[in-house]
Amino acid sequence: MEQITALLNGPHSQAALLLALVTLLTGLLGGWMLGSMRRGRLQRQFQQAKAAQETLSLKVQQQQEELDLRQADLVRSKRETEELRELHKMLQAEKTEVEDRLRTAAEEILQQKTAIGSYQATVEDLGNQILGLKTRNARLNSEFYFTDGNAADPVAALRGDLNDAHQQISRLEEKITRLEAGLAQQPEAPASSAALLS
Repeated sequence: MEQITALLNGPHSQAALLLALVTLLTGLLGGWMLGSMRRGRLQRQFQQAKAAQETLSLKVQQQQEELDLRQADLVRSKRETEELRELHKMLQAEKTEVEDRLRTAAEEILQQKTAIGSYQATVEDLGNQILGLKTRNARLNSEFYFTDGNAADPVAALRGDLNDAHQQISRLEEKITRLEAGLAQQPEAPASSAALLS
């Protein structure tokens, strides 16, 4: 302590004090300048980091929005796929039902064609029988007119045959009428089924 007091009271004390003060001020000013430069550099780095963080935040937000949109698209696509699967199942069921109806209609048409063929054969057979009876009737009529008419028994026999022939012709015509009525009552085949089979 005495040394410090001796130094302060000495002839160079003011110069030493002034030198110490200038040194102190120079040190403070240099420290302040270095701190300011470092603080400015740190401030710039902080601003750059903050800008980079904001840029990254924007990118993350944009990518999150894109991800949300893609997830919404995925959900919509899954829903549309499920709807299409249901529609496919429904159309497949309808197709099977239409094929079954067409098969049934084709079988009915085949049965009707068979029945019509049978009826046509019966009608042709009856027509042939009528033609045979008409021929027989004409023959009997001609025989009746070419006889001399003296014998009563042959005329009576011919008249009986003629009456029998007329009755048989009437019965055959009634049978033909009934068959034609039966054909008329057959249900009409659907136009689309008939077109498919032809």
